[in-house]
Amino acid sequence: MKNKKKVFVALAVMTAALSVTAFGGTPDNKAVFSHVDDLIQSVYSAHALMQENLDDAPDFVELQADKAAYAPGERAILVVHTRILPGNHVYEFYLAGTFNAEPIKITRISDTEAVAVTPYFAVPGQMVFSVDVYLQDKQLASDLNATVFYYESDKCRLARMLESETDPVKRRMLSDMMERDTAIIADAKAQLMENRRKLETKTLAVTVANKINLLSINNAPPLVIEKDAVGCGYQVGAHATFAVHVLTDFTGEDGPQENVVTARIGADRVSGTQGALRDFLFTTQAFTQADVGTRLFDATLYIRSKARADSLRGAIQKASVRRADLIAKRDATADAMWKAYYQHEIDDLTAVIAVFYRQLEGMLTFVGTKSLAFCITA
Repeated sequence: MKNKKKVFVALAVMTAALSVTAFGGTPDNKAVFSHVDDLIQSVYSAHALMQENLDDAPDFVELQADKAAYAPGERAILVVHTRILPGNHVYEFYLAGTFNAEPIKITRISDTEAVAVTPYFAVPGQMVFSVDVYLQDKQLASDLNATVFYYESDKCRLARMLESETDPVKRRMLSDMMERDTAIIADAKAQLMENRRKLETKTLAVTVANKINLLSINNAPPLVIEKDAVGCGYQVGAHATFAVHVLTDFTGEDGPQENVVTARIGADRVSGTQGALRDFLFTTQAFTQADVGTRLFDATLYIRSKARADSLRGAIQKASVRRADLIAKRDATADAMWKAYYQHEIDDLTAVIAVFYRQLEGMLTFVGTKSLAFCITA
């Protein structure tokens, strides 16, 4: 019943607040949010009369870490899930985050998910991720952000020109233009703050503890390697195919682990594909005269949390779709400010996607390496 009450109150806030523009188009921004303030306060007051405290107010977002606990040397990907979307597309939520009281960037990867990436943890301890949720006029915020990003870019351009300019008159002119940009940026940021009305603050505890390896791993990697040639091996000009089979499953603190197998011949990496969950196939380039002799095919087994890896791959997909949409919008507009706005968002998503891929690699736990000798003849 309590969950239903929360949803009812949340919908009451959103429906009332977002129906302000139902008649007569878009009203004055301050008037709109003055009305929104009154509506939110009235709902909270009614809630209090039911002898419920403000902790039982609507949950607009939910916070989640990508694992239960971290070790020094790791970093967290913190996800903000939006539970209630504005029914009127005139409005949107703005998220402002801190991590241990220091500002942390939050990047939206879809309409209902945003992420923050922490610094690498240095020591064990208890950290706090805090998110303030605001309601804002979507178009006004986009216009103001486009202004900020454009003039920040312009200010950097002017600063580069100033570094190489020696003429005092031109230097003064460039400095004046930079001051103008600074004033425009400050004014736009001030308007952005005026455009927001705070709805709630959510917090999440993040634990950093000394690493404990809960996986049972033997020294000998459970791998079987087979080559597709009979006898010693291959001739110059031939390709070799090696099948690698993992003999056992692994389970970690957060459930089943997925297998990742890489392969090398000497210093050269061999490309491969995964078939079934335990089966991998690797095919070499054509052997040359320089390869003649006895060689070793080395297969290395790693494991990582399947649940976390699936979640990261899903986030990469969502961020990539959003990034592609922004690239299309950037290329379709001739407006310099909007190009700057879209490029800023694209750059943020590009950086986040790169972090996701690094996190996938960083999750790998080394199990062991097994080798198979073969020969190449002229």
